[in-house]
Amino acid sequence: MVSLNQVADLITQHKVELMQADQIVLQLGHYELSWRKCFREIFQQQPFTITPKPYQPKPLPSVAGTAPTPYHQQLKNWFKAAILTLYKAQNGQLPYLKQFDQRLMQMLALLAPYGDKVIVMTPFPSLHPVDQWLRRESIPTMYTCARQNGFRLVDTFSAIPRQAAYFLADGAHLNAQGHAVVALLLSQLPVYTALLEEINCL
Repeated sequence: MVSLNQVADLITQHKVELMQADQIVLQLGHYELSWRKCFREIFQQQPFTITPKPYQPKPLPSVAGTAPTPYHQQLKNWFKAAILTLYKAQNGQLPYLKQFDQRLMQMLALLAPYGDKVIVMTPFPSLHPVDQWLRRESIPTMYTCARQNGFRLVDTFSAIPRQAAYFLADGAHLNAQGHAVVALLLSQLPVYTALLEEINCL
């Protein structure tokens, strides 16, 4: 998982390794599409600036540190997701997602020199309704950007069942079973890619 603001620094730090690699697997958008700010800010136009950040791998979440979302908060989250759907129906796409799409296209363009070595994974699904809504809305742009740059795309968002059995208690992070689905999907990548190409040609 890489933040969009870290892509440029990642390329700078590991340029030689990236050129020598057989495959470059990146999951983009996972952090940006996890909304933990004040809900009203998601509707506001925010300054579109890209400030590069040093790339530092983040530690894996602690199983002991995850906690289930209280029921009353779950109801609030479902209500917020419904508001997002209503907003889009009346006003079009959220300003935040429009900005995210622009940033995504710019960052993926930086990876274009690495061509078909690049494998872009979509964000994982989430049991948090707002995160799930944002990630679902981002998938078409990811498909378009990957195709334009000649990258392969692995849609883990659609492949992982959105069921509690595949997530830690917090509903945001995958457990061992969820990661097993990802591993299986990547192991079958040649077959998966061929199937997608066949579908796109129909």
